Amino acid sequence: MTPTGRVDRIETMVLGAVFWLLWFAIWPKLWHALLGASVLFLPWWPIDLYLRTQVGTPFGRMFAGIVMETHEAELMDFLSSYAHLVVAAVLFCSLLAGLCVPVVRRAGIAWRHRSRWWLLMLLPACLLLLQFSFARQEAGFDIKPPPDVFRVEPLDYMGSKLSVVYPLDMPFAMYRYWQDRRKVAELREQMRNFAFGAVKDPVVGAQVLVFVIGESSRTDRWQLGGYARATNPLLSVEPNLFFFTDVVTRSIATRTAVPGMVSREPIIGADGVTNPKVEPGFLRALQEAGYDTYWLSNQGSSGYFETSTVFYARDAQHVQFFNPGDYQVEGRHDEAMLQPLRTIVRDGLKGASARIAIVLHTMGSHFNYAHRYPDRFDLYQPSLRTPGHGFELGVVKKAETNNAYDNSVLYTDFVLSQVIGILKDSKVPAAMAYMSDHGEDLYEPGCLSPGLIRLGETSYRVPTLVWLSDQLLAQQPDWRQQMHANKAVPMVADVMFGTVLDLAGVRVHENGHIQRSLMRPVEPYPEGRRVVAPDNSWTDFDKAAARSRCQITAPDGHVQARGVQ
Repeated sequence: MTPTGRVDRIETMVLGAVFWLLWFAIWPKLWHALLGASVLFLPWWPIDLYLRTQVGTPFGRMFAGIVMETHEAELMDFLSSYAHLVVAAVLFCSLLAGLCVPVVRRAGIAWRHRSRWWLLMLLPACLLLLQFSFARQEAGFDIKPPPDVFRVEPLDYMGSKLSVVYPLDMPFAMYRYWQDRRKVAELREQMRNFAFGAVKDPVVGAQVLVFVIGESSRTDRWQLGGYARATNPLLSVEPNLFFFTDVVTRSIATRTAVPGMVSREPIIGADGVTNPKVEPGFLRALQEAGYDTYWLSNQGSSGYFETSTVFYARDAQHVQFFNPGDYQVEGRHDEAMLQPLRTIVRDGLKGASARIAIVLHTMGSHFNYAHRYPDRFDLYQPSLRTPGHGFELGVVKKAETNNAYDNSVLYTDFVLSQVIGILKDSKVPAAMAYMSDHGEDLYEPGCLSPGLIRLGETSYRVPTLVWLSDQLLAQQPDWRQQMHANKAVPMVADVMFGTVLDLAGVRVHENGHIQRSLMRPVEPYPEGRRVVAPDNSWTDFDKAAARSRCQITAPDGHVQARGVQ
């Protein structure tokens, strides 16, 4: 644990003690306090205990999203892995409430000493003084956040500290989740009447279509992309798999990269600027064409970094989140989505439409890399998962970091191979596409790199692939030749919108857009492959990479025109 983490833990423990002192001081009779706590707080204590001991996080917005977005049966399945812990905690709570409260009541224990009033006056006064002190400090900084359509006013200092204290964490989490949910709903109102005019080809198209969004994965660490290590032992032997080596993302931040992958007019551009011509994503078009649509996510359901992606998750008819923690903790691994995917494919093919489109949003290779895969994939060692070699703030661990990163790619290989296996078992025309949101710089050789950052060429180059079933290739045999021809063609991540529609055999109104696709001859980009540099200026990626592979910048270092071709 880092020094900052230790301080945070001490603060949480102190504030927790303050809360309970105040709680028992409010009620002069002890049995009243115990009964109130048993009714109001103990019911979710087992869940809080599970999250803190197994996930390393309090009841937060991510778990609130699971609770609010998930059916009861799915939630119980989620908790079943730790059923023994939950059952033991529930029994303990029941015993505490059923035995202790009557005993304390008969004993007539009460807090009658004047210290009770001292605490009721002094503790709130101290908390208010701390709040006032930090509020003045924050006001002195005069930090004005940039305009952001998804911005929700953050908690103040005391609110942020109390939001991780049991039993206040649950109401804080539900409130913050509700704020983000309401913001997304308000923004989506402007698209209520939008229609793509989608038409499904009666013969061509995948009956089951899966698009997997990767995270922080870079092309040159994939065996399929020429990497010397065997990070793709399973995918490399798939005969109907096509890997594209020269695709770049327009943004190196997830919250601005993902919208541009799934929509041709994203709610926010790669530079974070709000788009007045916003359109839904490809899932809406597929729904118009008769597909049942799903969004399964192992990332968060709420928060500053998540809401712009959740905005497009709402295009789906069915949404499910799996990860109770955020990117700072290990949480659940991506294979948590495999069994639900298997169930959706099996049951969906029995439905009236028998057409299914699914987005899987993975944790992929998000830092801390050691958190992204189970022990059985810790092949390259020493890694950040190796005992005694874990991440330490300020300590350079190049070998461990690179090994852990490669292990996370190895695990992604397994997850994607499993998805392909599920599609093969369906025995119907099926397809899977994969693209990472952005890459990562990892102590780049020859660069003055301070560590794990996103500045250079490798942060923009994203692994991209398509797998087709034999049945789908039989419908479109010319796709094989065209995708082989496109293998090294320079492209940008927004090619995925047209790719998904082509895989489904769906056509939409162009509305002035050039619909590029991995299955078509790729039209050139008149202004070059324009991306947003780390300083938020637009630049031509290829020219910038030629100037310096270590840092992508605009030639003059100034913000350029914000239009995107």
